[in-house]
Amino acid sequence: MPLPGRPVSIHAGVIGQFLGPVATRNESLAPIKAIQAPSSSVIQEMAYWNASAFLSEPGAPEHYQVRSRFVNGSMTSPLIAAIRNWLPRWRNTQGSYYISFFQTGGVTQALSPTATAFVHRQSEWLASLGISWLQGQLELSRYRAHRWQNRFYDTITPLCGGGAFQNFPDPTLRDWANAYYRVNLSRLRAIKSAVDSGNLFHYQQSIRPLFPR
Repeated sequence: MPLPGRPVSIHAGVIGQFLGPVATRNESLAPIKAIQAPSSSVIQEMAYWNASAFLSEPGAPEHYQVRSRFVNGSMTSPLIAAIRNWLPRWRNTQGSYYISFFQTGGVTQALSPTATAFVHRQSEWLASLGISWLQGQLELSRYRAHRWQNRFYDTITPLCGGGAFQNFPDPTLRDWANAYYRVNLSRLRAIKSAVDSGNLFHYQQSIRPLFPR
């Protein structure tokens, strides 16, 4: 927690994989380094499975919640301003928080939104806003963390333009079916009705059959 009157630092990191010439890789990283020279940098060449292990997140299970939103289009100035405004508002001394952006776009846009179950083909980024809390953390502290996350999320949602990612289940989403599946929802419900009309495979936010048995 920052001292009164002291600015809050925002720490940013970039992680990714690249397959291609070293010169092209360096060219891709140049604009980032032009904005801010990194305090540390690790670039390694390795085989696919070694790279997968390098990007894994080991550790014990933890208490956390992630709220996501796809960004349709580029990062706009209002969206960036909202992020810069909300990150320093974290005031908890317990737990942790972050916002991550996974790059989509590119070849993921080659298919139409209705070609597969994944509908978010128009997106350029996936925003992931997460908090975590400790075993035995004070109830007031957990409340403050969720309040910060929810208000932050409500601010950026209209600035993103896209839905939410079903692989980051969000129990607080009221319109989760539409946010996850959009125009594909009716077709997915029809498939669910055909192969699992008894709703054997289900959870809190699973797709329900049209005519359950």
